[in-house]
Amino acid sequence: PDPWQTTRLLGTGGARDVPHALLPGLTLGGAPLPGGSVPMAALPIALTTEPPLAGLLGATMLAAYDIDLDVQAGRLTLLAPTGCAPTDGTAIALQPIPGNDMALTVLANGVPLLALPDTGTRITLLSNQAAKRLGLNAPVSATTARGLDGQRVPLRHLPLRSLQVGADVMRDMPVSVTDLQLAPAEMSLGLDWFRQHRVWLSYAARQIVVRPVQ
Repeated sequence: PDPWQTTRLLGTGGARDVPHALLPGLTLGGAPLPGGSVPMAALPIALTTEPPLAGLLGATMLAAYDIDLDVQAGRLTLLAPTGCAPTDGTAIALQPIPGNDMALTVLANGVPLLALPDTGTRITLLSNQAAKRLGLNAPVSATTARGLDGQRVPLRHLPLRSLQVGADVMRDMPVSVTDLQLAPAEMSLGLDWFRQHRVWLSYAARQIVVRPVQ
């Protein structure tokens, strides 16, 4: 345990202060990741894996690399930053937001929203405030999401007429609306979106390149 550090986590269901633990260091595929003091909290996703899921790798650990993510192929590649982005996709600027994260502007039904790329979320989420601004409404579903405190929070499911990320447009994109606390971001692009795209992301260049998976 690290008794001197705490972190305020923002996400589904609100905000929560959590304690820290000290990690001597990590490697991913042989690539070193920074150790140090990391927050401890209940994971927002419940997966049965062997060995058990131990945590989530966030921006503070991955920012030292350019990332090439192909979820459909089951491959994550860490690259030394070169400033050279792929030329076979749509390049989009990333905007730093609090919490060492990066967000990008997308168009939901033609309305610009700030979205957080988040492979730790299985479904794409929209905040209640953004849904209201877009004039979207749906009844509360029987399905729920796990909040930051481990409790279940209600979801409302509905399709967006269009979700545009750069030049890529998805029609009738299903999203879930909930109490999402990621301000200034209003949307979380989840694993369902990433499965349909190959993504190159560079924290150093503050850029993301999106290529649809055929």
